[in-house]
Amino acid sequence: MRSMSALLASLSDEQRQAYYLSCASIALAHYALGAISLHFIQHNAGIVYRLDDANGDARFLLKIHESAGDGLLDTPEQLTAQMAWLQALTADGRVVVQAPIANLRGEFVTQVQLDGLDRYSSVCVQRWITAEHVGHWDAEHANAVGVLLATLHSISEEWVGSENEQFGGYEDKYLIEAIDELAITVDLALISAEQYDIICQAGARIVSMLAQQVRTRATFGLIHGDLHQGNVLFDGMKAVALDYGTFRSFFLYDLGVSLYHATFDEVAIRHALVAGYAAVRPLTKIAHDLLEAFMIMAALFNLAFQATLQEHRLSPVNRRNMRQFVEKFCRPFVADEPFLFEGHPLTVAAPS
Repeated sequence: MRSMSALLASLSDEQRQAYYLSCASIALAHYALGAISLHFIQHNAGIVYRLDDANGDARFLLKIHESAGDGLLDTPEQLTAQMAWLQALTADGRVVVQAPIANLRGEFVTQVQLDGLDRYSSVCVQRWITAEHVGHWDAEHANAVGVLLATLHSISEEWVGSENEQFGGYEDKYLIEAIDELAITVDLALISAEQYDIICQAGARIVSMLAQQVRTRATFGLIHGDLHQGNVLFDGMKAVALDYGTFRSFFLYDLGVSLYHATFDEVAIRHALVAGYAAVRPLTKIAHDLLEAFMIMAALFNLAFQATLQEHRLSPVNRRNMRQFVEKFCRPFVADEPFLFEGHPLTVAAPS
């Protein structure tokens, strides 16, 4: 089965842009959205476009679920469950979400045949949210993100549909597979064999810690999965999440993802993020002590995905991130030395 990444690798930059437009045209033939203009945004976990109306106002988001890397894709059944979750959040009203838009058949997930692929691709269209993007969070922004995450988790705990098996859920094997995938970073000379061994030790410790956690509706359920600076907008000081990659996991993992993306900030930002969360869903000392493990877990999954991106994995940014991951996170974690909330610098110099 041919991957999207292999197809795009055979195209020039100009051909690639033309191909993205062709994909969008095929997808939009299944919707009645009126007069719209198409604007390509990015291709990462999916191919994303903004759709503007005749007045130039953003109205919809089109996403073709084809990864730029070689990772597994969500099935149509999983995406259908995710759209049902967005509908439930829309009806609940406590958070603002990109509500799904039905196709001509009344379905929220569309299967299309894209040129050059020997299988169908999944497509979703959602309402566009107009709010402010803030590239660098201050403490107030971080607090609002914590409130948002906790509110999402509270709704998940209450929603009867949250246990739908189609969402998929965290299993230890996924963490082990991600560690195995990072072995290539030694071959690429991003880190040493000794540093990779530290990653393996950290992963083994996390698996052991998670084995002791009881999964209840209050601790394990639907999470956003990727809430970072690029996926959050602010309506005033209310945080709004974009790009839900919903699956079932420990709620604290969701907080770990946001904490990972705040490790380049001062420690006050991380404290504010946790304080916002705890204001809605109070954290026990045991839960707070687990946050370093969940942050490392989030970093590990992110970096394992980056290792599948041919054009990115040898970049200076990825080299820096791998060094940070080992030396600032995994090494102290293995030594049982607290680091995330201690105020120690968590950054490393980018390679020249």
